[in-house]
This record gives sequence, structure tokens and C-alpha cells, in this order.
Amino acid sequence: MHVIEVRDNGVGFDPGAAQRLFRVFSQLPAGQSFEGLGLGLADVWRVVIAHGGHVRTEGRPGEGASFFVYLPATPGLVLGAPASA
Repeated sequence: MHVIEVRDNGVGFDPGAAQRLFRVFSQLPAGQSFEGLGLGLADVWRVVIAHGGHVRTEGRPGEGASFFVYLPATPGLVLGAPASA
């Protein structure tokens, strides 16, 4: 598997509510207003699942968050490398 990690130093989230991050129009923490519609992570989840991968999260309120995207490795394919002509 290829693993891509993205970290931020934002508001974080309650680990018990992590599954809600990937719902359409859902934002955490609840009760706070943020820019956006709550579609980004839902789209990421759908695309990664469609490619046979999965997404894992880590976060704590006030401490930011980490997102890990796992995608199947294809023999001879290097992520980020230009495609052969």
C-alpha cells in the first residue's frame, strides 16, 4: 500500500466523532462555523474507497489532525511520477 499523510494544526476533533468527518455536509466540531460546505473529506473518502483504499484519521480538540490515505500499490507504478507515453 502507498500511504499519504496530511497534517494540520487546526481546531482538531473528538476522536469519538471521527466517522462523522466523512459524511456529506458534516463539519466538526459541531456548533462552530467554518468555511466550506462539508464536502471535501466526503469526496476524499469516496474516491479512495473506489480505488480500493481506505482513510484513517487522528485528532484531538485544539491539537490539529492527521489524515492517512492508503492506496493499493500497483507493481511498477510510483505515485507522483509522470505517466509513460
